[in-house]
Amino acid sequence: MGALWDEWFTPPDATTIKYKVRTIIGRYGYREADAEDLEQRLAIQAWKAMHQHDPKKAKRSTFLKTVLENEAANIIAHDTAEKRDRRRERPLEAAGEGPVFEGTAEQSNVDRQRDIAAMIARLPEDLRTTAKLLMVMSPAEAARQTGMTRGKVRQQATQIARYFREFGWESG
Repeated sequence: MGALWDEWFTPPDATTIKYKVRTIIGRYGYREADAEDLEQRLAIQAWKAMHQHDPKKAKRSTFLKTVLENEAANIIAHDTAEKRDRRRERPLEAAGEGPVFEGTAEQSNVDRQRDIAAMIARLPEDLRTTAKLLMVMSPAEAARQTGMTRGKVRQQATQIARYFREFGWESG
């Protein structure tokens, strides 16, 4: 990585960062070609956080591993968000071979939304509220909004998924 890398991180730190990258490659749409980029992103965040390290509270290696875990989760969440998720990329048709957009995707989305709304309307009232919330927010946010525990929201999400399967919904 260079002179700054050696100045900022000890050899064990560098090994820890490289190990974290290895655990990500091959998952979440990351390829071997992404390794250096991930290494740099994790290293920058680790470097930014190192001033917060308190040796009285944790060893440097423990602090670094925690920072790397959190930052890796943030990177994965950011990169796999629906609008950026490379796993969803599809090649555009070559020019002259036909239209890139045929309108069917938009119609499918409208039909899917209509189907989901109809299935939600058939749910029991307590699950209906949770289902509507889960369409626009995370389970943790839904739990905060409703005053339920996250476990209860996850339990209801499982029940909702069971009802959807009974209603004939096929995901994917």
